Amino acid sequence: MSYKNFTLEKVIYDFSLELLKVPLFDNVRPISMSNSYSKILAKGLKIALPTGSEKIRNELIVMPILLEVQDINNEIFSIHSGVNLNVDKKKGLVGECDFVLSLSKITEFVDLPVFCIVEAEKQDIESGLGQCASQMVASRLLNQKRNKNIESIFGCVTTGAEWHFLKLQDEKLLLDSGEYYIRNVNELIGVFQEIVNYYKSYLKI
Repeated sequence: MSYKNFTLEKVIYDFSLELLKVPLFDNVRPISMSNSYSKILAKGLKIALPTGSEKIRNELIVMPILLEVQDINNEIFSIHSGVNLNVDKKKGLVGECDFVLSLSKITEFVDLPVFCIVEAEKQDIESGLGQCASQMVASRLLNQKRNKNIESIFGCVTTGAEWHFLKLQDEKLLLDSGEYYIRNVNELIGVFQEIVNYYKSYLKI
């Protein structure tokens, strides 16, 4: 049993969560992508869409966006790609994650995970929601084990072209009613910045 075995329904019932679809980001302020990362992303899109593998989409589409947001925020979070997040084997909360962002500059292991990103298999967003939600549950559990009281965990499922966000808050799993697309990358970066701003309050920055 691992994250890939979780459907959205299984996450909801296994962990006694309430599922709600709500707007998570109101009045997102677009942030212009820097020229250097824009060039990298443009080249990546030509290679990775529409027939590129998940690995290629991760490296050429997702990573430039994360690096842009990391640079904007003076690297207050670390990016972990293809890491194992083994938290509770009995509950199935084990396995590899496409991306985990943590509120720590430690890169040797995942410390304070707060944001999980899943590259949807076969470009099917729905199939990735359970996987992402289970990784969010695992992230919260890991933080609790380390006595870190982080109220909300965010997640995202993407095909590279399409991006859907989630938020785990208390016993509610919130699915964003908004949809975001790589063609509007400045708006997408604005969403990531809103998430970072939320955590800046936790870090008291």
